[in-house]
Amino acid sequence: KVGKEVIICDAEAQDVEFFLKKSQLPILAVSHLGEYHPEKEFFAGDIEGTEGIAKLASLLPSHASLVLNFDDETVRDLKNKSRAHPLTFGFGMRADVRATDIVLTQFPALGTNFKINYEGNIVPCWLENLFGKENIYAALAAAAVGEAIGLNLVEVSDALKNYKGFPGKLQLLNGIKNSHILNDSESASSLSMLEALDV
Repeated sequence: KVGKEVIICDAEAQDVEFFLKKSQLPILAVSHLGEYHPEKEFFAGDIEGTEGIAKLASLLPSHASLVLNFDDETVRDLKNKSRAHPLTFGFGMRADVRATDIVLTQFPALGTNFKINYEGNIVPCWLENLFGKENIYAALAAAAVGEAIGLNLVEVSDALKNYKGFPGKLQLLNGIKNSHILNDSESASSLSMLEALDV
């Protein structure tokens, strides 16, 4: 809470329209609808899967923020269905909040280092024991929402040091006999397995 109210609800809630109208600073963040290929910069989600989200986007007032994954072409197109201020994130050159210089590290600890770029500002970011595009996308979405509520990139980067990720999403766990387990068991697919093997 940064002097503003934050309401989180799912797309099925009947009172969403009421909350959107009453909130001082409504923000709708859409991560991705399609499955991304680890080696491709752009992908496209299922257009039929956007109906509920498109309705929410259309309900947003002009003072709201619409945070969208630039790399998912279906999600990116939602900005045309809303009066809200769009703010995009991703790996693509034209994303507003963008990740660059991604490096997997072993020392001082295992994890992912990358830089968050926004309007000429560049701040390093560190995700301990986390790997892969999905975790970086989550960090970028958080950075975009942070910008929308008035945080600066340094504050966002500091907060992301505590980010633990979602269970089973390219998370590094300690195994037996000093081994490590790269756990990507949640919603695993052939493409997510390719990315895990690449890591």
